[in-house]
Amino acid sequence: MTGIKLEFIGDPIPWQRARRNKNIYYDPQFQVKKNIKWEAEKQLASTFDLELPLATALIVNYSFFFQMPKSWSKKKQMLKENTYHEGKKDLDNLLKLYNDSLNNFLWIDDCYITLITASKRWAYQGKTILEVIL
Repeated sequence: MTGIKLEFIGDPIPWQRARRNKNIYYDPQFQVKKNIKWEAEKQLASTFDLELPLATALIVNYSFFFQMPKSWSKKKQMLKENTYHEGKKDLDNLLKLYNDSLNNFLWIDDCYITLITASKRWAYQGKTILEVIL
């Protein structure tokens, strides 16, 4: 099985709906989506030889790691490391942003994703790990 692994450093960002200012609609996350695509392109530039975008059934595995607050004691941080994050930032909104950002780059459309596994966890450093299995 062939696979792709991407890592995005920084706390995961959830998807936000398009906004309206008078009669003008705009995407508040236009630049965020552009940065996700740029980072993926940078990581895949030298290590990947498949033809992109992919147009086949895909299995995608997401791991979202949220940085623990600095106000937590060292003991609490050790107890919470790698445990499930139960707070705000809905899992489905996290998935939407990354799936939509990688449309027409990594895959033609996110409708090709046939199976998704995802988790939110606490960590010392915020990051998102995306694994695609072909």
